[in-house]
Amino acid sequence: MSEVLVKVEAASKKYCRSLNKAMLYGVSDIARDLLGKYSASEKLRDEEFWAVKGVSFEVKRGECFGLIGPNGAGKSTLMKMINGIFMPDQGSVSICGKVVAMIEIGAGFHPMLTGRENIYVSAAIMGMSRLEVDSKLDSIIEFSGLEDFIDMPVRNYSSGMYVRLGFAVAIHVEPDVLIMDEVLAVGDMAFRAKCYQAIDDLRKRCAIVFVSHNMSEVGRVCDRGALIDHGQVAYVGTSDSLVAEYNRRLSSSRPLVTQYLGGDKVEIKALKYFQGGFEISELEYAADLQLYIEMQVNKPISDAVINISFENATGESVFQCSNNISSLVTLESGPQCWSASMAGFPLSPGSYTVSILIQSSDLLVPYVWVKGFQMITVRGTGAGASVVRAPVKWLFYGGDVDAG
Repeated sequence: MSEVLVKVEAASKKYCRSLNKAMLYGVSDIARDLLGKYSASEKLRDEEFWAVKGVSFEVKRGECFGLIGPNGAGKSTLMKMINGIFMPDQGSVSICGKVVAMIEIGAGFHPMLTGRENIYVSAAIMGMSRLEVDSKLDSIIEFSGLEDFIDMPVRNYSSGMYVRLGFAVAIHVEPDVLIMDEVLAVGDMAFRAKCYQAIDDLRKRCAIVFVSHNMSEVGRVCDRGALIDHGQVAYVGTSDSLVAEYNRRLSSSRPLVTQYLGGDKVEIKALKYFQGGFEISELEYAADLQLYIEMQVNKPISDAVINISFENATGESVFQCSNNISSLVTLESGPQCWSASMAGFPLSPGSYTVSILIQSSDLLVPYVWVKGFQMITVRGTGAGASVVRAPVKWLFYGGDVDAG
């Protein structure tokens, strides 16, 4: 399983922002090649820029390597170099065995042909013979879940149906190298679960290069990977550390925008994090944490429920806590400070913002709501697909355990 199937060595690719100059440079480069003259590929000409610069990594059989990064970072260009669509201007890309690329899945389907006919066309493009398709046709259709629509022209298919059919064909080709670029972004939850299982089966015998903006998917399917930023490798590590680094960078680059919604009864003045009696802005994973909420109460509230919500880099709520409705908080007039203690803070490494909502006991009247407030960073390794990772104490008991 140590066979290297994908080897990218200092690969670089440049583009030109001007169409006219790109055409002129292309003709000039062809003429230089025909005349046997040296072309200074390492130099940038007017309006040129490096889309990918000096990227290196290897992917072995049985391994899934993730490529993540912001839009425009160079991931798709890198995928197209691995697939042989583009040649690198510098460096090299080596591939061993049969390659199947799911970059724009279903893009080669003919809209006037039926799903069944497009299976044969797509499979032929991927290198399958008609006899191979005949032997796998029923399995392809069954995996796609499009039995009732397989003889309908694909022009009437939804984008999700396109993905289903294209993915079903691709995984039956049995490639040595599988390139996947955002192919699960459209599929529904049930189909994604089926795709995850198919990827797990494929990775046992091939090398997978996986591109996604969904960090849960990266943590779910990848062993390790690289963060690409401005065409260069910014970080390499296991999928857990890779996701943590991506979230850290995303959070630090996102401006902290606080939205304050509320009436005149109470105002949130500050939120502070403490550990061991000291104010902090960072803590280690699974460490104890205390939150202090400073507020100004203008009118007494006898039935307050205080909700605290931690949100990830994309603004999704990933962890919530509140006082129990059976133990309502009474807020007297004047300045007040309330504390919440958490033993073994359970969020995975990354950066999080906090929202505070104070509302009535029937949860119908919001007294104050502060969103995107006071960032906290969790340090450590181990992010992966799960956001909440509760620390667990394990004990070993020899023999059987009596459930009674």
